[in-house]
Amino acid sequence: MIQPRLTILSERKEETAFLELYRLVSQLVAIISASFGGILAILAEPILLVWSGSEKLAAATAPILFWYSATNATIAMLILPFMLQFARGKLRLHAIMTSISVTLLVPTIIIVALWFGPIGTGKVHFIANLLFLVF
Repeated sequence: MIQPRLTILSERKEETAFLELYRLVSQLVAIISASFGGILAILAEPILLVWSGSEKLAAATAPILFWYSATNATIAMLILPFMLQFARGKLRLHAIMTSISVTLLVPTIIIVALWFGPIGTGKVHFIANLLFLVF
Protein backbone atom coordinates (compact mmCIF):
# COMPACT_ATOMS: atom_id res chain seq x y z
CA MET A 1 0.00 0.00 0.00
CA ILE A 2 2.81 2.38 0.86
CA GLN A 3 5.25 1.52 -1.93
CA PRO A 4 2.87 2.31 -4.81
CA ARG A 5 1.88 5.59 -3.15
CA LEU A 6 5.54 6.59 -2.72
CA THR A 7 6.22 5.77 -6.36
CA ILE A 8 3.22 7.81 -7.54
CA LEU A 9 4.22 10.81 -5.41
CA SER A 10 7.79 10.58 -6.69
CA GLU A 11 6.65 10.41 -10.33
CA ARG A 12 4.35 13.40 -9.83
CA LYS A 13 7.23 15.33 -8.20
CA GLU A 14 5.13 15.92 -5.09
CA GLU A 15 8.14 16.17 -2.78
CA THR A 16 6.34 17.51 0.28
CA ALA A 17 3.72 14.75 0.27
CA PHE A 18 6.41 12.17 -0.56
CA LEU A 19 8.58 13.20 2.39
CA GLU A 20 5.63 13.41 4.77
CA LEU A 21 4.50 9.89 3.89
CA TYR A 22 8.04 8.49 4.05
CA ARG A 23 8.68 10.10 7.45
CA LEU A 24 5.35 8.89 8.84
CA VAL A 25 5.91 5.32 7.65
CA SER A 26 9.53 5.38 8.84
CA GLN A 27 8.50 6.46 12.32
CA LEU A 28 5.69 3.91 12.52
CA VAL A 29 7.87 1.04 11.32
CA ALA A 30 10.70 2.03 13.66
CA ILE A 31 8.39 2.28 16.67
CA ILE A 32 6.49 -0.93 15.93
CA SER A 33 9.46 -3.08 14.94
CA ALA A 34 11.68 -1.83 17.76
CA SER A 35 8.86 -2.34 20.27
CA PHE A 36 7.91 -5.84 19.20
CA GLY A 37 11.48 -6.92 18.53
CA GLY A 38 12.66 -5.45 21.82
CA ILE A 39 9.87 -7.03 23.85
CA LEU A 40 10.40 -10.41 22.22
CA ALA A 41 14.16 -10.17 22.75
CA ILE A 42 14.00 -9.02 26.37
CA LEU A 43 11.22 -11.43 27.34
CA ALA A 44 12.52 -14.34 25.26
CA GLU A 45 12.86 -16.79 28.13
CA PRO A 46 9.45 -16.18 29.76
CA ILE A 47 7.74 -16.28 26.36
CA LEU A 48 9.43 -19.56 25.49
CA LEU A 49 8.57 -20.97 28.92
CA VAL A 50 4.88 -20.15 28.46
CA TRP A 51 4.94 -21.48 24.92
CA SER A 52 6.84 -24.72 25.56
CA GLY A 53 6.16 -25.36 29.24
CA SER A 54 9.79 -26.43 29.65
CA GLU A 55 12.19 -24.38 31.76
CA LYS A 56 15.16 -26.26 30.31
CA LEU A 57 14.11 -25.59 26.72
CA ALA A 58 13.30 -21.94 27.45
CA ALA A 59 16.68 -21.34 29.11
CA ALA A 60 18.56 -23.06 26.29
CA THR A 61 16.80 -21.30 23.41
CA ALA A 62 16.18 -17.82 24.86
CA PRO A 63 19.58 -16.44 23.74
CA ILE A 64 18.84 -17.59 20.18
CA LEU A 65 15.43 -15.92 20.20
CA PHE A 66 16.99 -12.78 21.67
CA TRP A 67 19.43 -12.31 18.77
CA TYR A 68 17.01 -13.28 16.02
CA SER A 69 14.30 -10.99 17.43
CA ALA A 70 16.76 -8.10 17.46
CA THR A 71 17.81 -9.02 13.92
CA ASN A 72 14.24 -9.12 12.62
CA ALA A 73 13.48 -5.73 14.16
CA THR A 74 16.52 -4.35 12.34
CA ILE A 75 15.51 -6.01 9.06
CA ALA A 76 12.05 -4.46 9.34
CA MET A 77 13.69 -1.04 9.42
CA LEU A 78 15.85 -1.92 6.40
CA ILE A 79 12.79 -2.00 4.17
CA LEU A 80 12.44 1.77 4.50
CA PRO A 81 15.59 2.83 2.60
CA PHE A 82 14.76 0.19 -0.02
CA MET A 83 11.25 1.64 -0.44
CA LEU A 84 12.76 5.08 -0.90
CA GLN A 85 15.26 3.86 -3.49
CA PHE A 86 12.60 1.80 -5.27
CA ALA A 87 10.19 4.73 -5.48
CA ARG A 88 12.93 6.86 -7.00
CA GLY A 89 14.01 4.07 -9.37
CA LYS A 90 17.55 4.14 -8.00
CA LEU A 91 18.38 0.63 -6.82
CA ARG A 92 22.09 0.65 -7.70
CA LEU A 93 23.25 1.42 -4.15
CA HIS A 94 20.94 -1.25 -2.74
CA ALA A 95 22.26 -3.83 -5.22
CA ILE A 96 25.87 -2.96 -4.40
CA MET A 97 25.32 -3.11 -0.63
CA THR A 98 23.40 -6.39 -0.90
CA SER A 99 26.12 -7.94 -3.06
CA ILE A 100 28.84 -6.91 -0.62
CA SER A 101 26.76 -8.09 2.32
CA VAL A 102 26.08 -11.53 0.81
CA THR A 103 29.69 -11.96 -0.28
CA LEU A 104 30.92 -11.30 3.24
CA LEU A 105 28.01 -12.79 5.17
CA VAL A 106 27.78 -16.29 3.67
CA PRO A 107 31.33 -17.43 4.55
CA THR A 108 31.12 -15.68 7.92
CA ILE A 109 27.86 -17.43 8.79
CA ILE A 110 29.29 -20.82 7.85
CA ILE A 111 32.40 -20.33 9.98
CA VAL A 112 30.51 -18.85 12.93
CA ALA A 113 27.86 -21.60 12.78
CA LEU A 114 30.54 -24.26 13.03
CA TRP A 115 32.32 -22.57 15.93
CA PHE A 116 29.58 -20.80 17.88
CA GLY A 117 26.28 -22.34 16.77
CA PRO A 118 22.95 -20.54 16.44
CA ILE A 119 23.73 -17.88 19.05
CA GLY A 120 26.83 -16.88 17.10
CA THR A 121 24.96 -16.75 13.80
CA GLY A 122 22.24 -14.67 15.44
CA LYS A 123 24.87 -12.18 16.59
CA VAL A 124 26.45 -12.07 13.12
CA HIS A 125 23.08 -11.49 11.46
CA PHE A 126 22.26 -8.72 13.92
CA ILE A 127 25.61 -6.96 13.51
CA ALA A 128 25.51 -7.28 9.71
CA ASN A 129 21.98 -5.90 9.44
CA LEU A 130 22.70 -3.14 11.93
CA LEU A 131 25.73 -2.10 9.87
CA PHE A 132 23.62 -2.27 6.71
CA LEU A 133 21.02 -0.04 8.39
CA VAL A 134 23.57 2.50 9.64
CA PHE A 135 25.60 2.72 6.44
